[in-house]
Amino acid sequence: MASAGDLIRRILLDLQKGKTEEFDLFVNSLIDPKTLSGTVKNYLKGLKDCVTLFNKTNESLLTAIMKMKRLNQSEGVIKAYHDLLINLMSANTHYVNVSLNMLVRYFLPDMSEVELQDGIYNVDDETQKKT
Repeated sequence: MASAGDLIRRILLDLQKGKTEEFDLFVNSLIDPKTLSGTVKNYLKGLKDCVTLFNKTNESLLTAIMKMKRLNQSEGVIKAYHDLLINLMSANTHYVNVSLNMLVRYFLPDMSEVELQDGIYNVDDETQKKT
């Protein structure tokens, strides 16, 4: 039986040949919140071993990875995500900026909860409401 890394490598190589169907299914499965954590963890581990195949043809995969809302998942998923980001940044310095931007956005407040008062942004949080 092929590992997740072997499957992902084949999908990425097929994409370079113009075969997009499996790639699109893979990306959709990766970002689908219904995909089980164990499966996502295996995908992330497989992607970690394939970062040298990342290029402009599979940029939508990188976008999907950076937009993943899985950081509140199991420790295994978080560790696999962490390892993937480290490999990405080690493989190409371009991914350092992409990864840092994603991390910064992750910690920014939801702009729908931010008010602009007298030219100053006011983040209304629960601790401010209680005082």
